[in-house]
Amino acid sequence: MENRINYLDNLKIFLTILVIAHHAAQPYGPTGGFWFIDDPANADYFSKFFFINASFMMGLYFFISGYFIDGSINRKGSLLFLKDRVKKLGIPFVFLTLFVFLPFNYLRAGDNISVINCFITTYFKTPPIGVGHLWFLSSLFLYTLIYLLYRLIKAPFKQGQLRFRSWYIIVYVIILTFVTGVIKLKYQTDNWVTWIIPIEVAHLPQYLSMFFIGIVFNKHNWLNRISFRLGISYFLLSIGFYIAAIFIPPDLYKGWPLPEFIEAMLCVGISLGLIVLFGKYLNTQKVFFHKMASNSYGVYLIHLFIVIIIQYIILNLNVNAEFKFILTTILSTIICFPIVELIRKNNTISGII
Repeated sequence: MENRINYLDNLKIFLTILVIAHHAAQPYGPTGGFWFIDDPANADYFSKFFFINASFMMGLYFFISGYFIDGSINRKGSLLFLKDRVKKLGIPFVFLTLFVFLPFNYLRAGDNISVINCFITTYFKTPPIGVGHLWFLSSLFLYTLIYLLYRLIKAPFKQGQLRFRSWYIIVYVIILTFVTGVIKLKYQTDNWVTWIIPIEVAHLPQYLSMFFIGIVFNKHNWLNRISFRLGISYFLLSIGFYIAAIFIPPDLYKGWPLPEFIEAMLCVGISLGLIVLFGKYLNTQKVFFHKMASNSYGVYLIHLFIVIIIQYIILNLNVNAEFKFILTTILSTIICFPIVELIRKNNTISGII
């Protein structure tokens, strides 16, 4: 049975609801890319909401996934673990891509394109349309394969051999800023490519590094070395940098990676802040929250479709963007979790989601 850490389970629930909120806001602000619903209700400041979310949300997801991977491999063995990953990540990815996104995109394209050409166009040329939010599954599977290959080549490190140093955080922020800045010279945010799997290249350094940092944190028991004071300090510092950067004219930092530095700081600061806050105040789990945590992966899989349906239903509702955002977020959340709970009563499906 998998060892549970209550506050990380609760943090996954929070992140899942935040993903719902992120997609609930898409029709009402500058997304930077395609969205399925075009709503005239609009509020430009949602761009700040998108930026802050993107700076840490999925990176923290990858961190938590990486944190638990060694325990699962050690319990199941590499082959059984890989089989489980194929079932839980590969089957939903293939099924939803081919039997949900592809038919939807084919119907949108009209009669001037074949199904095969529609798949090639959406998956390889416009991957955000071809796979939607499922990119996370394919990326997590690829990172898992990389780590499994590493374990085959090199024996795992012994537990707890490296002490945590606070300056590691600063070094990581600097490296992440530099690498992201270099990559953004060619691949800007929301610029997607398909290199076998769909990738938003600008965020690849964050996602990949956070996954492996999660592994390192587990190996050396670093979660217990992060003090509440350190986590909150970085949280407040990152928010302070973000607010200060708003008032700096773009001409003053032209040629300097200030946006990348702010994003790296938010990634580290918000992640550390949430970890210590949940660790101190939300480290217990009642039956209700345990069920929510168990259903959070299934909610991630289905939420997009519920969100889009609600956005379509309220499209002509004569209210402002903020109200539509809040309504979509709340309704999607209270609908998705019970649906997944019901779906998972089927033993076959519960083994996948």
